[in-house]
Amino acid sequence: MITLSIVSHNDGITVSEMLRNSDIKYFGKNIKILIRENKLVNCPNLDALACEFSNIKVYYNEKRYGFGTNHNLNFHKCEKSSEYFIVCNPDLISLPKFTLLSELPCNITYHFATPNILDQFGGKTDYLRKEISLLTFFLRLSVSKKIGTATDKLDTIWVPSVFKIFSTALYEVLEGYDENIFMYYEDYDICKRAAQFVDLIVTEQDVRHIARRQSRKSVQLLLSHIKSAIYVLAKKNLKRY
Repeated sequence: MITLSIVSHNDGITVSEMLRNSDIKYFGKNIKILIRENKLVNCPNLDALACEFSNIKVYYNEKRYGFGTNHNLNFHKCEKSSEYFIVCNPDLISLPKFTLLSELPCNITYHFATPNILDQFGGKTDYLRKEISLLTFFLRLSVSKKIGTATDKLDTIWVPSVFKIFSTALYEVLEGYDENIFMYYEDYDICKRAAQFVDLIVTEQDVRHIARRQSRKSVQLLLSHIKSAIYVLAKKNLKRY
């Protein structure tokens, strides 16, 4: 059993398109798709999906939560038989083939993986990231998003939470995302904590992602970005990783 966790911010149309662009086999009985609407609005498109597919469940929040808290709430809704918990962004062109799970080793307790992340047109992206520092954070913010990226999978410290595959056993022992982080760098934090148990695997399969770069368009989100960076750098300096 696989559980797919999606958080929507009034993204009903985008989520519907993503799921309908995917192989219909995704909606078989071996996968449960949990969609959590965080914008405190009703989404007819999401409700239509839930009516059409019995294994899609939509939850509406009574108040707004951060990225990690939303996925943690979905994790608590997992069935006990679920072997994998997959964190999925709402703005993918389509889901990757779940045959990518066959690329994971079968002789270990925990699994942690990501597909290759491409842009919406299938072009390469700088999603493999090196260790962060205060300097690289400000250079990425002010000069270029390419600063601090890794050129080799072996040099990769963290990757964005675009389509992140956890074994449910690993997600449970990590206690999910750090809920002190509202948004941004929660992916760095969980990658660093997961690295204490298992190596991150980058599979051969691709996923196309529509990157929206919202922190470049909103002062509030930019401040959240900076606050999160300071928080995880403090954890790093305190040897929490």
